[in-house]
Amino acid sequence: MAIAVVFVAAIVIGVWVLFRAFSSGMLGRASGEVVTVPDLVGLTEDQARSEVGARQLLLSVAQNAPNDEQPQGHIFKQDPEAGQRTRPRSKVTVFISLGPASYTVPKLVGEHLNNVPAILARARLRLGQVTKVYREGEPAGRVINQRPPAGTVLADTTMVEVTVADSSNLPTMIMPDLAGRPLSGAERELAQNNLHLSKVTYVGTDAQPVGTVISQSVAANAEVALGTKVELEVAMSITTKAQHARRLALRIPVPPGPERQRVKIKVFDGLGSRVVYDEQLSPGVVVDQRIDVEGPARVLVFIDDMNQPFREDDL
Repeated sequence: MAIAVVFVAAIVIGVWVLFRAFSSGMLGRASGEVVTVPDLVGLTEDQARSEVGARQLLLSVAQNAPNDEQPQGHIFKQDPEAGQRTRPRSKVTVFISLGPASYTVPKLVGEHLNNVPAILARARLRLGQVTKVYREGEPAGRVINQRPPAGTVLADTTMVEVTVADSSNLPTMIMPDLAGRPLSGAERELAQNNLHLSKVTYVGTDAQPVGTVISQSVAANAEVALGTKVELEVAMSITTKAQHARRLALRIPVPPGPERQRVKIKVFDGLGSRVVYDEQLSPGVVVDQRIDVEGPARVLVFIDDMNQPFREDDL
């Protein structure tokens, strides 16, 4: 009986000693030991590895990402966070900054509007306002202008605005009667109704006040589509028409369209050919230009398309 008691006591003592050994580290670090996670934010990857190594932790680097708070190559986030307690050889995941986020605006001009959202998504940008304007010769839905322009580097996800050609299902309107109106008033009314004054021919006559419309190529009260080309004949005094040297007052409203449009005026007369105006202008701006011509003259106005005249004036 005494032997049995001694044997049981020995077992109990052995178990207690073994427990104390584990808890005191006699058999190596116990699974219950914990360490404090260091603060790694702001450190480089090498510095972070040194810090976690000293605490018998492992470093895991997640996918790098843009960040506005930490410079490139420095940690901006960690998991677990600093101060938390964990077991030795546990992983601490860190996120390393690529520097401030930047977004490069892709080229959208020439693309169809249906493709624009996907193109912007690949650049991590979004589509903003879409403005539709009539543009002769452009397929409906094609982007003809964008803001900001392609290649612009943005610091945030500013939305990109586009202007799109719209030539389908255009509404119609009634052609105004311009006879007897001053040329400036006729130009203004045509522009307000999205009609295109494509040519002005000056006719020498004393039967009409100088500078007023004699005739129009599209009959008054006719039903026409937006963007219809209109030619006008404008009165000029017979004396002025016969003069060898003359001064032409040219007034051109820049039509709706891209935010910046190139307006170029070229003159062909007795002195030869020359460019008298070449500027980038916004829609709605009115070019008011005085041009000296010698003998019979033709004035061509180009807007954006330098191959196809927007308007012709014959004197």
